[in-house]
Amino acid sequence: MFFQIQVERIAMMVTTNLSVPQKSASVVTMLGGKSWITYVGVILISLLLGSVALVLSDSKYWQVGACLGVVAVVYLVHRILVLRSYRFYMDDVGVWFSCGYLPWAKFDGGVKWRDLDMANYYPSFFSWLFRSYSVKVQHRFTRVNQIFLTHMHNGRRAAWEINRVHQEYIRDGRLK
Repeated sequence: MFFQIQVERIAMMVTTNLSVPQKSASVVTMLGGKSWITYVGVILISLLLGSVALVLSDSKYWQVGACLGVVAVVYLVHRILVLRSYRFYMDDVGVWFSCGYLPWAKFDGGVKWRDLDMANYYPSFFSWLFRSYSVKVQHRFTRVNQIFLTHMHNGRRAAWEINRVHQEYIRDGRLK
């Protein structure tokens, strides 16, 4: 579901060749985040590590089992925080995504409306079944600044919405 909120974007970190006004108030439309299916692999790996840790804890290698148990918990928490940090949104300047929860690992990037070519989603049986699509937002002039996100919740609807707004901006003459 698409919803709009009023936010003030201050000091957004961007990649090179992408300049976003440092202080601008605009309406931001959240397009989504990672789908639930991305969490399944993380949980399965953590369960596997936890099972091995549990087996080792009853043997003479209980220290290894305890360390492996700690690693399993830290891995699970870290990966879930990383996956929950993915944000895919658009505003009056362009289409953006951000990820990362640690200060040194945060990333914000995107494509401005004037440089946008089109947004695509990639359907398959499993993406349809789980409503988890890969989304690609293409840059008109270069492939370096394009956005490609996998396993996005309702990625199909996000691609439709991006293309609809882009066409609206073209028709209204807001893009030059």
